[in-house]
Amino acid sequence: MDELIVALSGAIGQVVGTFCIFPLDVLKTRMQAAKRVVNNNDDSENNKNQGQIIKHLQKMYMDEGLLGIYKLFPAKALALSISRFTYYFWYRFNTNQCKYFLNIKQLNTLQNITCGYLAGIFNTIFISPVEKIQVRVLAASKDTQDNTIIKHVKDIYEENGWYSFYFGWKANFYTSATPAISNTVFDQIKMILLNGRNALGYFEAFFLGAFSKAIATFITFPVSRAKTILQNSKNQKNDKNTTSTSVYQLLSAMYQEQGLPGLYNGLQVTILNGVLREAVMLMVKERVDIAVRLAFGVTV
Repeated sequence: MDELIVALSGAIGQVVGTFCIFPLDVLKTRMQAAKRVVNNNDDSENNKNQGQIIKHLQKMYMDEGLLGIYKLFPAKALALSISRFTYYFWYRFNTNQCKYFLNIKQLNTLQNITCGYLAGIFNTIFISPVEKIQVRVLAASKDTQDNTIIKHVKDIYEENGWYSFYFGWKANFYTSATPAISNTVFDQIKMILLNGRNALGYFEAFFLGAFSKAIATFITFPVSRAKTILQNSKNQKNDKNTTSTSVYQLLSAMYQEQGLPGLYNGLQVTILNGVLREAVMLMVKERVDIAVRLAFGVTV
């Protein structure tokens, strides 16, 4: 029951947090899925404004409108609710089992990192198909006539059967390390900042969490970007980058053609998106957790 409560509250909190900053999430996905840092089909004004988040958001709003952007949210909500629910379930299951077999009450940093990484690996089985679908929906052009979940499921299946839903899944073995890196950075700096105190202040914890998340995102971002391109590769079949079946071949091709800017296109908006979502999560997660526990009749 404990695993289910943690999983449910975590999923609800993530969906609420994403809803609040969803336009940023759409922009992040589109920038990661872009073949190049600068699209040659863009006019000079767009090229000049490349990387300027506010102007990109303004253009997206002018082209699609707020309702048009949020029409895409069901796909993101589906992917996020499934991925977060299964991740938190496996994470709590792993930590509980680890405590039981080791006969301890509290896990150390390495044990926590291992449990989190394994949870991310197990989660790959469930999240790879829904991640691919939501990437297709979010990255689709505004002129796409049938940008629905069902349509993309059919299109993906027609490409190469069920395997198509797991194309690029190996990248998850690398990106699953993101929370492990984030937790390690957080704990190491936390020990320095505590300096005899029992706990960090709220703002200290938040900004340290944001910093550690940014570090982890920076380290794993190229693979995350490559995975997004592969998941959206249907519309880019003629591009030699996206026809590569290896994430690492794709990264090598991107670096040779575009250098580091190509590997890190969309990094700023990804970090901003993650930090703001975590901020909203901090405000709602505890109350959601309490409400879920009360609903199940479990002691808070």
